[in-house]
Amino acid sequence: MIPSNQYPILVLESAIPPHAEPPHCLNCGCTDVDQYCLRCGQKTQPTRLPLSAFLEDAIVTLFSIDSRWYRTITGLFAHPGRITFAYIEGKRASYLPPVRTYLSISILYFVVVQFVQSNQVFLIDFSPAQGTTAQIATTVKFALFFLVPIFGGIVQLFHRKRNAFYVEYLIFALHIHSVWLVLLMVKDLVNWVDVMTTYEWVHVLVFVITALAQLATFVYLVLYLKHTFQQGWLNSIGKAFGIVALYILCVIAATVSYLFIFYE
Repeated sequence: MIPSNQYPILVLESAIPPHAEPPHCLNCGCTDVDQYCLRCGQKTQPTRLPLSAFLEDAIVTLFSIDSRWYRTITGLFAHPGRITFAYIEGKRASYLPPVRTYLSISILYFVVVQFVQSNQVFLIDFSPAQGTTAQIATTVKFALFFLVPIFGGIVQLFHRKRNAFYVEYLIFALHIHSVWLVLLMVKDLVNWVDVMTTYEWVHVLVFVITALAQLATFVYLVLYLKHTFQQGWLNSIGKAFGIVALYILCVIAATVSYLFIFYE
């Protein structure tokens, strides 16, 4: 038989709602907790979460907008290469992690692509895309997503004398691809507006914005190479041409291989 003095404890424990925050850190056991544990930094959450709370936490973690988010996104465009250089040098507290930045922008990019039904990738326009052509366009888009580590290896190949770790070039690849995806989103959105309107001035404006976005794709690569690796203009431009050429070959090889394997 359970002693009577235990009943209040049982009643108290049964009264705790299943989703209440635990009174201590579930990771290290520290009792000095608020929203985050003051010892290990883990977020204070119950172990039993409904699916809605789990998804909300994932979305907030990925897309949370704070000073770091604004500083990172604006810095990627306003100060090309300087955030990458600062991050490599260890000044990271003020910026979002490169992987998180790239993943959040990638998700937005694919949402925009599906919304506007775009089949244009950089200078290549697959419209009107039907059948095999549409499949090629889709494959190229996903190749750009999965070949980011390959791009980092290509950049490292052109900077062998630096004797740096590969992760530095991966950070570079994540940042420049984040910029490229935003430029692609701008192009897709303005082209969608162009299709939806009959005003001549809108067509002209769309043409100008599209041309500038195309040019910016290469210009940003040059600027990132110059400011990240602290090298001269001619050196950066020459390496940019070589990197783009080799990367295009990798994208073509990956696309052809994928289509050959799955659509033979």
